[in-house]
Amino acid sequence: MDYFNYQMVQKAALDANNILDYETRVNYHCIPKTGRKSDRAESCVGGFCVAFPMVSNRGGARRCYRIWFVDNVETLRFKEIADHVTKGTAALRPYFVDYTYIPNAMKVEDRILPGVKMEWIEGQELNKYLETHNNNKSIQKLADSFLNMCKVLYTNKVAHGDLSNSNILITPSGEIRLIDYDSVYVPSMGNGFYQTTKGQPAFQHPERAIGNRLMSSRDDCFSQQIIYLSLLAIAKKPHLISLISSEELLFTATDLESLYNYRNSKGYQALAEIHDPIISLLTEELGRSISGPLNKVKSIVEIVYADSEAPKQIKHKIGVRKQEQVTMATWPLMAAAGETVRITCVNNKPNEYELKGVNVITTNGVWRLGDQRTFQMPDSDVTLEAVFEKITHGFKELNYCSKCGTQYYKSYSRYCHHCGTKRQQSL
Repeated sequence: MDYFNYQMVQKAALDANNILDYETRVNYHCIPKTGRKSDRAESCVGGFCVAFPMVSNRGGARRCYRIWFVDNVETLRFKEIADHVTKGTAALRPYFVDYTYIPNAMKVEDRILPGVKMEWIEGQELNKYLETHNNNKSIQKLADSFLNMCKVLYTNKVAHGDLSNSNILITPSGEIRLIDYDSVYVPSMGNGFYQTTKGQPAFQHPERAIGNRLMSSRDDCFSQQIIYLSLLAIAKKPHLISLISSEELLFTATDLESLYNYRNSKGYQALAEIHDPIISLLTEELGRSISGPLNKVKSIVEIVYADSEAPKQIKHKIGVRKQEQVTMATWPLMAAAGETVRITCVNNKPNEYELKGVNVITTNGVWRLGDQRTFQMPDSDVTLEAVFEKITHGFKELNYCSKCGTQYYKSYSRYCHHCGTKRQQSL
């Protein structure tokens, strides 16, 4: 069936006799369009399918009924997806809607078309939610929820494949629900399916536009970095909401075409002004992802937790002593003996203190890291403490001669080397 004949599907949907799924036919009906197109059902048309919002015959409940009208779509993989996300691991279910594949879903003239029936979800698309909940607490909570969702998908080797503003809904209770499963990958699909969509350009690696790419569980890695980094940044600086639109967050599709474009983008410049260790780490990692091949892009789970998924090893705590002079963080947040721990430090008072190193405090003693910012985790909990030296020739120690105005440092002679006057006044 050719693309333009989606109109035939819209017309057929208004006749209940063409709805071949019995449960849907007796309990739901499509909504007619208004005006001169009233002979067609209300719907959303995509590249491969038509989605009909159906209303319960008893009122209230709604359902989404999606019909494929293009012959070359591998519709059998949608059965694999439905079985996995609705009947498989319980941890996945909160993020996906109830979803059933129907091989014979609708009759259109002499053709029988496949489709799916899905739960109808009320919620706001990601960008709309950010615009209406533009406060630090709400957005930080959403960022934490997004990271947790990505960890569940990563653990279960599942990828949505097209994470973007329009495919992430936030329910009235603040929960994340994913919609549009045309690009979803589940483990039972193996290596036998090709990605048929390119995704939203402002959320995808430049290589995603190249066709004939096999689907895999790593299809979300790049878009995860874009979304999580944007959420963290907006949570810190809510005014950055002015950079987003329905098709992008902090970066445009052009920004992601090259490392040069990325580093000269408005989003990158805004991130550079935020002194936060994890935002700095993710900003740097996104640059590496853009300039490198798609198959080397890391998931945010691997970045934040340093890919330390070793369930048989004991994870030890890594504490950070709170000091007003420094903001310090580690990755991973917990580590097993022998794992590499990376430290990020931001000097909050560079004009007053010089960062000399970091003390790693264990039950067996203390050792000092100088310029080094990594260490091997011992077989015990550790606490990290920054080591500073007060700058004695900084701005606050500057004096000047009351007679001739010559500037000098306090540690120098008490008499002006220019005019010989005894120095008294301090700034």
